[in-house]
Amino acid sequence: MCLAIEPWVGLFLTELFEFFEIVGASLTGALSPGVAMTTTEKAPAYGTRAWFKKAYRSTPDDPWGLSWRLSQLVRYDLIVKILKRHVPGKESSLGVLDIGCATGDFASTLSSALGMPGGRLIAVDFSEEAIFRARKKYLDVDFRVMSIDAVGAPFRDSMDVITCMEVLYYLDDIQRKEALENMKNALKEGGLLLVSSRISRSPYFQKDELREFVAAEFDIVEAGEIHVGFMGGVEKFVMRVNKLFYKLGLGNPTRLLRRIIPTTNIRLGKAIEKVSRLCGPITASHAYVLARKRSNLHRAEIRLRRLS
Repeated sequence: MCLAIEPWVGLFLTELFEFFEIVGASLTGALSPGVAMTTTEKAPAYGTRAWFKKAYRSTPDDPWGLSWRLSQLVRYDLIVKILKRHVPGKESSLGVLDIGCATGDFASTLSSALGMPGGRLIAVDFSEEAIFRARKKYLDVDFRVMSIDAVGAPFRDSMDVITCMEVLYYLDDIQRKEALENMKNALKEGGLLLVSSRISRSPYFQKDELREFVAAEFDIVEAGEIHVGFMGGVEKFVMRVNKLFYKLGLGNPTRLLRRIIPTTNIRLGKAIEKVSRLCGPITASHAYVLARKRSNLHRAEIRLRRLS
């Protein structure tokens, strides 16, 4: 009897320990890259193509629960509202590019929010599997396989808005600078760039670090924090419980949850996010920066000031 129970106990204790690590890290920003991956096998390096391939092989949908997690729906809602406050002209006629779109959940949300005709918004990801799944899920977005280091030339000076959420921390310092330059090249003069990152230690960003990074090439319009860390920690525990059930051959306990959450009103999630803000920086989970591409004249003035 004890021998039969022992595997259950070991797996349960492992999941319970990692739950407290995830929730604690969500509140303190101390979660190590790849902590949600199993530690019994040698994992590919964080953020590499092999890492993403393994992540997509682990689930038929998306590995991060982006389509059903309440924290992500709240985050998308806040980002869309930020963009709508500042986007120029008639929204439906804008050139909009979403970089690092994964399976397309945010890109489709943004397309609908801006009232864009089907296929007007372009979304890219370097993962062929991500784009394959995105195309099956959403017909209102033009999904393309493309990495961030390739967007500058084909889209040069053509985009009014570029979003790049949760991408930069997968890149090293040199790649980040090249990515920022590529996004600048793809934007029209005066175009808007919105980037976001999880708030944590390297390779992630602190809020001020992200702002300073973007300010090197852009004029900052708005910068702030999103507080969905506690929700995210609980959701990650639910996802780990789901994996535990798979290991034990007990099915998918989160299937019903995945169906219910996207169809419910997200007012509860917004309320939790607002209450979390009252706790201050400890509950800040994500930093965002909205910035504008400088005009040629402005860039020339900055260069002259630096030379003087």
